Amino acid sequence: MFDFLRTLFTGDETPSFDDVAGLDTAIARIIAGTDPRLKLLPVQKIKIDKSFVDGLPHSVNDQSIVRSIVALGRALQLYLVAEGVETAEQSAWLEHEGVDYLQGFLYARPMEYEQLREFLKKRVSG
Repeated sequence: MFDFLRTLFTGDETPSFDDVAGLDTAIARIIAGTDPRLKLLPVQKIKIDKSFVDGLPHSVNDQSIVRSIVALGRALQLYLVAEGVETAEQSAWLEHEGVDYLQGFLYARPMEYEQLREFLKKRVSG
């Protein structure tokens, strides 16, 4: 799997069918903790994808997935970032579950550099 990822990022060689076919198994081994290379990854944070945040706080499946991600992050002493937060309900649920950082349209839309400067000035000055 790491050869496949290296190929994707560097473009050194064309990945083989075996590289692609084994990717799901390699990822599953890393997630399950059966691949010792997990400890070597220079990870500082875990991002919770918007697809899991969308169903919160009502989807029991999304709640379970996010709680599992939070538990993994806490166990590994990593920061947790939730992407795609769009409602106050999602924000409150994620904060209650211990997610460190929230990002999404609830807080701000994408903006150009000058807009960002003005946005931050207003936030800092009160």
